Formats: sequence, C-alpha cells, structure tokens
Amino acid sequence: MTLITHTGYAELPYAHGGPPGEARVKDRPEDFCVSEILGFTPAGSGQHAFLSIQKRGLTTEEVARRIAKFCGVRLLDVGYAGQKDKHAITTQWFSVDLHNAPEPMWEGLDDAALRIVQTTWHTRKLKVGALRGNRFELMLRDYSADFGALTTQVEKIRVHG
Repeated sequence: MTLITHTGYAELPYAHGGPPGEARVKDRPEDFCVSEILGFTPAGSGQHAFLSIQKRGLTTEEVARRIAKFCGVRLLDVGYAGQKDKHAITTQWFSVDLHNAPEPMWEGLDDAALRIVQTTWHTRKLKVGALRGNRFELMLRDYSADFGALTTQVEKIRVHG
C-alpha cells in the first residue's frame, strides 16, 4: 500500500500544482490494472504464436519462463514488448517461436495467476518496445480532497497536458 499525500510529495515539481488531496493506492492487485497496446497488428500466420496473457502476482520473466517450459523451447524463444508490474493485474503480449511444432493446448497454461486472453500468429518474435502504449486503471481508496480544486486541476491537465 502507498499513501499519496500533497505533503508527502511537496518537494517534487508539478506542472499544475500538487495533489489536491490524499488517497491509498495499490492496496490490492486489482487496484492497479495495466493493458498493453501493441504497436502493430499481428499477421495471423507465421511460426511465432502471440499470446495475450492476463497475469496477477507474477513478473514478466516468470511468465516467459512458464511459456518456455510449457512449450518445450528455450527462454530465448519467448519474446515480450515490455515489463509489467508484479503487484497488479496486467494484460500483456508474449510471443513464442514454436519452430513449426504443433500448437499446444494453451488452456494448460491457465491457473489462478495466469489466463490466456487471446492467441494469434505472427512472422517475427515480439521485441521489447514494440508497443503503442499502455492503458492504466488506478483505484484510489479512502480519497479525501477539495473536489473543486481537483476538478479545476483535472481540467488544466485535460487542456494543457
């Protein structure tokens, strides 16, 4: 758990003023959700299986190792576009070079910490940085603030970035 307060971060520079209140963040993994947005559309064919995986309580490296073991390939045959937080619910893309082997039964990877969301194919391995961006959802708990000041600050950010 992290407590965000105006006074706790007063020494940092802010473009539109400091936080107008305080809240708890990341009490639970579901309080911080991240979804990757690929920077391209997979081809739909090729020797690299692309897996969109939702994970909870696992690092990106742990998921890559699970995929490699499950598929019987080297860790180097598994690619991903970026690292994601272990203490969150994240959805990210992985690739695995199956070397033209038959497609595994992906549901065998699913458990309480990992779920296959989507599968497709591509001609090349997924490389770090091959993202358009990430979508974040953040839950603030026990939020207390001057809502007038918050509304004004959000509008400034919307207009000026």
